[in-house]
Amino acid sequence: MSTNYKEGYSSWSSMIQRCTNPKRTYWNLYGGRGIKVCDRWKFFKNFIEDMGPRPNGTSIDRIDPNGNYEPSNCRWATPKEQSANKRKKIVKTCINCNDTTESYGTFRSWNGECHKCHEYRRRNKIARPTCEKEINKIRASKVREKHRKPVIGINLKTGEEIYFDAQCDAIKIYGNGVNNCLNNRTNTAKGYIWKYVI
Repeated sequence: MSTNYKEGYSSWSSMIQRCTNPKRTYWNLYGGRGIKVCDRWKFFKNFIEDMGPRPNGTSIDRIDPNGNYEPSNCRWATPKEQSANKRKKIVKTCINCNDTTESYGTFRSWNGECHKCHEYRRRNKIARPTCEKEINKIRASKVREKHRKPVIGINLKTGEEIYFDAQCDAIKIYGNGVNNCLNNRTNTAKGYIWKYVI
């Protein structure tokens, strides 16, 4: 068997393993999400007849990244060609902590929570509803802590400065616009520019 046929065999064997062996690294990106090898290509002889020997510096690439391994959907491609043929990224937001995660739609067991929250629950043996309550408490305490920060308001007309020991005190008098201004959602609130005292 020539070197190129040996390399072709290596590609074929890896392709079969990725799609059929759950213990294989990255199985979740292939067999785990429904990618299959066509019946004809379950035999190396048929695979090499259709694909030909593998050119140096290439590996097998699916033209449609969501399609199966079959003659009409595969080619030998360079790393550069393969990087231009990736699936579109999907952004998912965790229901617990609101962190966003970018992925190519390959979350192994996406159930609405990020890896960090999932691992926290698993390590501490916490049921999901309990975990959500705990995370919500932490989130609420962070909001309360932020609202205790001192703020200063600068009057746009007179330049007069007013100081508050806590953001929540300013909100009580000048309304929620203070919060919007501090979070850069608006520039001013009630004729004042609001800033945290550093």
